[in-house]
Amino acid sequence: MLTYVKKITSYSDIQMKRLVKEWKDVGLKYREKTRTSTSFERKYKAEDIALLIKTDIAHKTINGKATKEILRRECEVFGKKEYENISNISVSHLYNVRNTSRVYLSATAIINLSTNSTPHTSLSPL
Repeated sequence: MLTYVKKITSYSDIQMKRLVKEWKDVGLKYREKTRTSTSFERKYKAEDIALLIKTDIAHKTINGKATKEILRRECEVFGKKEYENISNISVSHLYNVRNTSRVYLSATAIINLSTNSTPHTSLSPL
């Protein structure tokens, strides 16, 4: 039995001996994975993500570079201080936020459902 478990798990002889000894002493023990939170502060707060959502809705989610330029202009040209933090976002991070943020995904899904229109049937293909 030990050779089978060793082969399947790729544990070394020493690891197997230690685990078997632990099992005999303590019994079957489940090791729960502990989730560690990062010690880093989030750079883009919920307010910044809300501004990104607002901008994407107003401009129908255009490409990342254009969105970044719009955010920059909102801050620098139009003087809107609330855009100061989000205007420094990189294009790649902007796509990461769009694809992974639960707030972003749920908000855009709700907007898309509420503004979903039927396709125009008066236009005929060429």
